Amino acid sequence: MTQKEIELKLIFTPGELRRFRQSRWLRSMTIGAARQRTLKATYFDTAEHDLATRKISLRLRKEGPEWRQTLKTKGQGAGGVMTRGEFETTVPGNAFEPEMMRQFDIYR
Repeated sequence: MTQKEIELKLIFTPGELRRFRQSRWLRSMTIGAARQRTLKATYFDTAEHDLATRKISLRLRKEGPEWRQTLKTKGQGAGGVMTRGEFETTVPGNAFEPEMMRQFDIYR
């Protein structure tokens, strides 16, 4: 699945966070009840940190019964908002499958 990730980072004091969590705006943006999950993830890079140097991340993560591998490209943003490409696919087990990433046009 190819998606564009939009990430918003906010900084709150404990009191501000409490008010934010109780705000009408946040409730209006929420779909369903909040839930907590434990995720298992492995991140990959070369010994020379080639991916990190290029601001790229490559991850294998267990989400429920499924294993998903994700490649995130270098992001662009300002003011706490960042967008970047996200290329994700389900894999049959807990091993990285580089051939399955060929379906994505990662270099566009």
